Amino acid sequence: MPLFEPNPQALRPGTKRSPAPDRVPELQARGTPRRLREELTELLGPEKVLSKISDLVRYASDASPYRFVPQVVVVAEDIDDI
Repeated sequence: MPLFEPNPQALRPGTKRSPAPDRVPELQARGTPRRLREELTELLGPEKVLSKISDLVRYASDASPYRFVPQVVVVAEDIDDI
């Protein structure tokens, strides 16, 4: 099959497909662990703690070919936040 030739059967509802290889592990799919999120939020405030899975995936890669999904992202604005 040519590279750009569509496969209509693969798009039909009910077609069994395995998860994409870059799927976030199930353990991380819920975002930051509750206790870590609560403690950081108490220290820094909710606006500086990113804990939803969409936030974590956004910060999971850079220009390298690797992807590391962090447990939490802290937006440090000054030395006290660090």
